[in-house]
Amino acid sequence: MKIVWLFLLLPVLGAAQSLHWGFLGGTAIQTPYFPQINEGISLTPGALVEFRLPGRFAVEANALYRRQGYAGPFQLDPERDDVVGGITSRSNVFDVPVLGKYRHPVLDFVNVFATSGFVRRWRTESFRVSGARGSDVPVPTFPDERTRQNGFAIGGGVELDGGTLRMSIGYRYSRLGEFRHDKSHDVLVSFIF
Repeated sequence: MKIVWLFLLLPVLGAAQSLHWGFLGGTAIQTPYFPQINEGISLTPGALVEFRLPGRFAVEANALYRRQGYAGPFQLDPERDDVVGGITSRSNVFDVPVLGKYRHPVLDFVNVFATSGFVRRWRTESFRVSGARGSDVPVPTFPDERTRQNGFAIGGGVELDGGTLRMSIGYRYSRLGEFRHDKSHDVLVSFIF
């Protein structure tokens, strides 16, 4: 019977909290691939939803998009060093972090915040290989690759609270794997309504 009462009271408690939405965007501090071969765009646009909890706590969810890519030499025939072509990779990356957020007021309208939580990443990567000019070595083809990764994110920043509009700037580190392109160091600016 206690569980029934709990489920009846949860919507009432949830309705007392505030739900906010907004936009965020930023840039990557570190390129996802080494600078010599990186061809990605460091701009990261997205949207956010924030559910304020009692006290200084909130739950925030984001939907972020980033375009990654690289280009470099590719050895077409492992037995011949003179036959080198090129490979180009393009990736569409979607990150959906769900973060717990803690705010600490510094002034009347200035808060510092810390966030941490779970991140889910979807990546679609396509490859294009070009052959060496004048070579009879066949050019290999690669299928598109679709991957999903789970990881964590941690960050913090400063928030200016203007009543109906809040603006924040912060840093976020996301780790989804062991490779360089599986880690993100981002500076994000958000506008929350």
